[in-house]
Amino acid sequence: MDNLFSLRRSALIYGLCFPIAILSGYLLTKPLSYTSLAFMMLMAGIISLPLLLRWHHALLILSWNASLIVPFLPGQPKWWMCLSFMSLSFAVLFRIITKKGDFLSARSVTFWICSLLLVVIVTATFTGGVGARAIGSAAYGGKRYLYLFSAFVGYFALTATRIRPEHAALHVAGFFLSGVTSAICDLAYALGPKFYFLYYLFPSDLAYTQALGEESSLERFAGLSFGAQFAVVGLLARYGLRGLLDWTRPWRLFLLGLLVAASLFGGFRSVLILILFLLGFQLYFERLLTFRNISALTGVLVLALVALMTVSTRLPTPVQRALCFLPISVQENVRRDAAGTSEWRWTMWKTLLPDVPKYLWVGKGFAFSGTDLYLTQEAMRRGYYAAYESTLINGNYHHGILTVIIPFGIWGLICLVGFMIAAYRVVYLNYRNGDPSLKTVNTLLISWFLARLTMYLTIYGAFDMDFPLFVGTVGLSLSLNGGVRNRPAAQEVETGISLPAPALG
Repeated sequence: MDNLFSLRRSALIYGLCFPIAILSGYLLTKPLSYTSLAFMMLMAGIISLPLLLRWHHALLILSWNASLIVPFLPGQPKWWMCLSFMSLSFAVLFRIITKKGDFLSARSVTFWICSLLLVVIVTATFTGGVGARAIGSAAYGGKRYLYLFSAFVGYFALTATRIRPEHAALHVAGFFLSGVTSAICDLAYALGPKFYFLYYLFPSDLAYTQALGEESSLERFAGLSFGAQFAVVGLLARYGLRGLLDWTRPWRLFLLGLLVAASLFGGFRSVLILILFLLGFQLYFERLLTFRNISALTGVLVLALVALMTVSTRLPTPVQRALCFLPISVQENVRRDAAGTSEWRWTMWKTLLPDVPKYLWVGKGFAFSGTDLYLTQEAMRRGYYAAYESTLINGNYHHGILTVIIPFGIWGLICLVGFMIAAYRVVYLNYRNGDPSLKTVNTLLISWFLARLTMYLTIYGAFDMDFPLFVGTVGLSLSLNGGVRNRPAAQEVETGISLPAPALG
């Protein structure tokens, strides 16, 4: 009887595997078609389902800042977007089955996130929908809505599970160092057409400035710049600024300088300014702002500026562009390019400001007409329209406040401000009251949050792109600390409160 059961089981397994193997072999004759990729990814997902059930939360954290796309889905969403929905589904299913545990959340953050989600949905409803061109709509803008919806879902997925303290350093390092994958976009382009297959996993848009540079003398490496920026953050998460300034380990400071130098090859002034903001907040929150340290830092900066003045015109052109806001000499074509960008922004903002009252109560949303964009771009090429006209249509206003108040009106701005205040309260309380073993990472999280917020409010911001970064930071803080630490960890132990239990804020 046992032999008969074993024979039937083997026949069933072979009966299922044999046609799948034949279909897989057939599809592999065209390995780079979307149908083949979708099928193979589906099979890989089914096979790896046990691993996903066990590690979905860790995979979400490791992919949050990664430049990885899902090539066979419409619009090529990033991995973290898909994993957000998958991880939340697994977390809800686990709680339904086991009836154990609660989501780690801060009530104030959850309230403002849900309010903002409601504003986005209502605005999209009254402005013609999400406009997903990738699924056949005549309008554009759906991918920006997808970024926001994925961030909303990702917040609850991140706070569904607490990270074990012994795994905290690894998760935080992976959260930021996954951003280094941005550099692969530039690497694939530099290696030539034989390596273009990498763009099936890594987005090609970051290589745009690199391709344009071949037609001019200003070749910029955006992927390398953003990858080096995240590597700097990962280094601070591992050692803290105090650890990087440890003179007994000079290689740490050397590596920091090397990464900052690499970040300049994108030619983005905003990347260097963001790093300076981050280091400044790290100085404050690590309590290194003493008179002695400030004097030493001032001296080092003056010496560095003097050294730059002597060699500035001989530096690579993208590096000169990233440094041109400093009082140094740069090549004339570099200065013209940077000044043209600044003038373009100021002109666009002055044009936009009179239109703000029109969208104060009901925003225009993210959706826009593809036909209008095409005709405007054609008019710009022929010299009939100014260089910023297409930006007025697609909504990439290059300023944080404008990118939320025009699409979603005053209600979106109120919800965003409320979320920022609530999120800052979370990262601050966890920095002040968190477990001493998490002091370095909690310091980095509050510094990173404030650096990004300062950049968003002053120099450059895009609501759909920056909101996931803010949500990811506060969600990671809640997951690391088990909620909001309203009192010091030592006091919780003395009063008999269990540390792993979440404290709602």
